[in-house]
Amino acid sequence: MIEFPKEGANVTEGEPLFTVRRGTDALTFRAPLSGKITAVNRELGHHLDLIGRRPFDVGWICALDPYNLSSELSALTIGCDALPWYEAEVRRFYEMAQKTREAPSGALGEEPAERAELAETDEANRAWSAFDEFLHPGRAA
Repeated sequence: MIEFPKEGANVTEGEPLFTVRRGTDALTFRAPLSGKITAVNRELGHHLDLIGRRPFDVGWICALDPYNLSSELSALTIGCDALPWYEAEVRRFYEMAQKTREAPSGALGEEPAERAELAETDEANRAWSAFDEFLHPGRAA
């Protein structure tokens, strides 16, 4: 589930912009720039798969009209400088995903179906925790 920002709201660079929830767990994404939220794509609440399939045309979460673009833009990695950063992040994400898949499951149910269900839940919990660590390195969970 996505907790969308309020259209028309003002946000400051670094403050919470939107939150993705899974049960009682939450991942908060922060505003990259200060500005006014000019649009919110509430269709994602019904079609979360669009984020991964078509993020730039229909999988976007919100649009932001920046207030201090010239002063805040220098803190962002953009253009040609973004390529090495992006490649490193893809490698880091891949490594995190591999470690999560390779971690032993704690599921010890008595019946095969119960073991499978517990293993799937355990894997999902490990993946969520790993993704949280990926987004917030070094932060205590």
